[in-house]
Amino acid sequence: MATVEFYRRIGREDLAQEYTAREIRRNELMTAGAVIGLGSLVASAIIVTNALSSANCDVNNQPAFGQCLAERSSRADSGLLTASVVGLGGGLLGGALLLAGASINPNPIDASQMRELADGYNHRLRQQLGMSVRPLASPDTPQDWCWT
Repeated sequence: MATVEFYRRIGREDLAQEYTAREIRRNELMTAGAVIGLGSLVASAIIVTNALSSANCDVNNQPAFGQCLAERSSRADSGLLTASVVGLGGGLLGGALLLAGASINPNPIDASQMRELADGYNHRLRQQLGMSVRPLASPDTPQDWCWT
């Protein structure tokens, strides 16, 4: 049985809604982290490609050739630095969001509290149905029912 269904079955719609809200928050953080991380990698690749594929310098134009090479080198250096910052920053931010989402436990209560809720629900159900639960073995159990 799904956890949300369990909470609804025992009459705790508040816990079902809290579980659902936490699960949504968890999924949103993990999705945002993955999108940011992958997006920064793609952006870095595009920046590097653009920085390294600038126009060729004309060798025959001597006075402007040196200046063209200097500008091209500067553009490439700037592009590589920008790509590094974007890739590293996006990767770190995306990873942090991914880990933050993964660390969220959607369950608003722990396992022992869930067990108490289930026991209480079962007790109320037995009362409604007029059932009583007897232990399988007790001091009043005939001896021929016991194994030795």
